Amino acid sequence: MYRIGLGTTLLIPLVLAAAGGPAKEWMPYLSKEGGFEVTLPGKPVESRQNVKTRLGTLQVTMLLLEQKNEAVFVVSFSEFPENAFKDGDDQKRLNFARDGAVASAKGKLKSEKKITLGKIPGRELLIESGGKGTIRTRIYAVEKRLYQTMVVGAGAFVQGKDAERFLNSLKFDK
Repeated sequence: MYRIGLGTTLLIPLVLAAAGGPAKEWMPYLSKEGGFEVTLPGKPVESRQNVKTRLGTLQVTMLLLEQKNEAVFVVSFSEFPENAFKDGDDQKRLNFARDGAVASAKGKLKSEKKITLGKIPGRELLIESGGKGTIRTRIYAVEKRLYQTMVVGAGAFVQGKDAERFLNSLKFDK
């Protein structure tokens, strides 16, 4: 289980039941509901789950794509209630999201850097998750939403060109 956002939990097994099959070609995926576009090496599977947090129950929308025996690509977003923002700014939300991601992965934060996508603040994290592999994720605070792109796999893969292509492809409609 990996935590993102303000305590939301995602289930991301490293070996999925052929969610997208072997990747053949990269294609854009537009989420009208999420207000973003991302490019993936195949068609993702979309799912939703309600997650109980200290802020209440949140709905997390996820797109998952397994690249068989190599990596899992994930895009997720959640909308948070107003009380999530009363005591902090975007950097505090991103700090909380970082801490939750590391704790949930039961891993070690290997690197972190502040990033932006246009004017949108974000963080890029590299997390070593013991025997589960490496997680490279970018988290963005966009108004009342928190978005996350993530690649889970071997260290060399998550630092490679396919992971970079995926992470760099995120575009917001706003």
